[in-house]
Amino acid sequence: MKKLGKAIFENLSWKILSQKEEGDTATLEVEVTNKDFGKIIENFKEKIVKVAFSGESIDEAKTQEYLLEEINNAEIENVTNTHTITVEKVDGKWQVSNTNDISNMLLPGFSEAINSLY
Repeated sequence: MKKLGKAIFENLSWKILSQKEEGDTATLEVEVTNKDFGKIIENFKEKIVKVAFSGESIDEAKTQEYLLEEINNAEIENVTNTHTITVEKVDGKWQVSNTNDISNMLLPGFSEAINSLY
């Protein structure tokens, strides 16, 4: 799992393009770059389906191995997106208001790819 976690964020980079602070709330425009997780999940899904139809047994370790292979796949390109996030000052520290958006920012295409499975 450590290898998987490291690989997920290995290509992650971000830049704050602008910020607007109003009291205890701030709006940030952030440019985020990471691998295209939509393509990673698509490739991973194809690999799992192929293995399932071959009759080969697949366990959690093998599943993680296949996912890691796709995350490390050099053919998967990075994508850069710009996002607007809101942060609020709580007990003197800035915190992201809507954490649901964070996964879409950090793992571009991931949510859409997962939702397409259902």
